[in-house]
Amino acid sequence: MSQPALSVIVPVYNVGKYLRPCLDSIMAQTFSNFEAILVDDGSTDNSGAVCDEYAARDNRFVALHQQNGGVSSARNAALGISRGEWVGFVDADDLVLPNGFETLMASTNESIDLVSASYERYENESVIPEKSKFEDKILPKEDFMTEICKLRTRCCERYLFTKIFRKSIIDEYALRFNEKLAYREDVHFIFQFLTHCKRDVSCVGEHVYAYFRRSTGAAITHTSSFTPKSMDMFYSMEMVMQMAKEANVSKTTVQLLKRELIYAFNHIQLLIKRSGRKDLKAEKSYLWKHLAANLSKKEFVVFLVKKYLGPFYVKMRSLVSKKMNHGGQRPSHG
Repeated sequence: MSQPALSVIVPVYNVGKYLRPCLDSIMAQTFSNFEAILVDDGSTDNSGAVCDEYAARDNRFVALHQQNGGVSSARNAALGISRGEWVGFVDADDLVLPNGFETLMASTNESIDLVSASYERYENESVIPEKSKFEDKILPKEDFMTEICKLRTRCCERYLFTKIFRKSIIDEYALRFNEKLAYREDVHFIFQFLTHCKRDVSCVGEHVYAYFRRSTGAAITHTSSFTPKSMDMFYSMEMVMQMAKEANVSKTTVQLLKRELIYAFNHIQLLIKRSGRKDLKAEKSYLWKHLAANLSKKEFVVFLVKKYLGPFYVKMRSLVSKKMNHGGQRPSHG
């Protein structure tokens, strides 16, 4: 079998009614020179059988079966056998738009290591209107890294599913997903890839993917209430910070990453507080110690002042403002 231009990796675990529509959307792509590696990660429903069915129907589909090891383990298993010049990732409960692969592959050339496109977003089946449209652009990897740290820049989002990666970079540096992370493992992988890029990033404004954010997803589970995996929000960004420093990325990018590390710290602290649990002293201690280690002394002091005195300052300013507005009216001399 000839080498495919694109390898598409689909981790599969108990996705039930969503799997067939996803695989149908891949099968119907206008770009046909791909392989789709379906990794059944120990599913207990009929997902594994559906993977075998599609592999039997279309020789571009390959089905792997393994004991449950998590999404990173499944992706790593597929990376180990992928043969494409480019690699992309699809979540088994989403859809690829009909010309998705074609749009991504059309932006590849010898001066590009990563292509990042836009997507349609759905919240439990309801589409979320897009606020703005992005023009196509080519960015040096350093600029792209800064952009994805800003968040809320649609064509520079940090989701795996809008991107294709040059496979030779992955192979040369033996890049893999961190299997200890259950959340934001995708962010960790993307930054890991970017620190080894040699060429530019192509950003495409056209939609290539339909992303469904469901109430049962991992992102909801680990960020709405505290679980042990909620800590991955902090762990992953701490690892990214370390990679960024070792790669000597721009000061702007480092500052943006620090801001996100602080956000992760605050969010996990809030989840711990809401949980009412008294057995999380080790987690709280880790967060404080490692946040301080990643900020300068001045930055850490500023953080403490804002965290503990900020609300008091805002309240006092509001009271003063109300008093001035109430008592500062020019008297009427009728």
